[in-house]
Amino acid sequence: MSLVHEILSVVQEYARPRMQRHVKLPASFPFPYIDYNARVGVCWLRLYRSVDDQRFIAVTTDLACRLHSAATLTNAVELVATEIAARFDYMPWEFQVIEHYDWRGTASAAARGDLAEHFHLVEFEWDEKQKEFHAPRWKMIAKEAVARQIHGTLHDERLECILRANWEGVPSDPVPVESGRCG
Repeated sequence: MSLVHEILSVVQEYARPRMQRHVKLPASFPFPYIDYNARVGVCWLRLYRSVDDQRFIAVTTDLACRLHSAATLTNAVELVATEIAARFDYMPWEFQVIEHYDWRGTASAAARGDLAEHFHLVEFEWDEKQKEFHAPRWKMIAKEAVARQIHGTLHDERLECILRANWEGVPSDPVPVESGRCG
C-alpha cells in the first residue's frame, strides 16, 4: 500500500461519524449507508443485547427497496455490517446481524405469502487487513427465535409507521426520517 493510500485510509477512518459505543439499548433509528455505486441507502437499525452471550444484535430492516435509492440491504449487507462496527466501535465478534424484510402492506406482499415478513441471520468473514466484512451467508430465522434472543418484542412503533406509509410517488432521494408519531 502506498503512503498516499495509507494517509487516505487514516483520514477516512477518522472522518467517519462516530456514535456512542454504549447507546441505551434497545435502540432504534434510521441508519444510512453507502452502497457499491456510491449511492446513499437507508435501513432501520434496531440494536439489542443478546440474553445468551451478551453480544449486540443488530436487526436491520431494509428500506432501500421502498425508496429505490440504493442497493437493497441484501446487496450491501457486508457494507452495512462494516459501517455498524465502525460507527459503534464494535469488534467483529461483538455483534451479529439479522436482516429483516417486511413487505406487509405493499402491492407485492400477497405474492410473497408467508415470506411477506422474514428474517435472516447473516454470518460473515472478517478481513483483518482491510477491516471489513465480506462473504455474507444467510440463514433464515423465525421471528420468534429473534424475539427469544433479545428477550423481548421486535415491535417498533416508528418503524411500523414507516412501513405502513404510502411509498408510491416518493422521490428516490433519501428523505430524513423524523422521530415521532404517525400522521
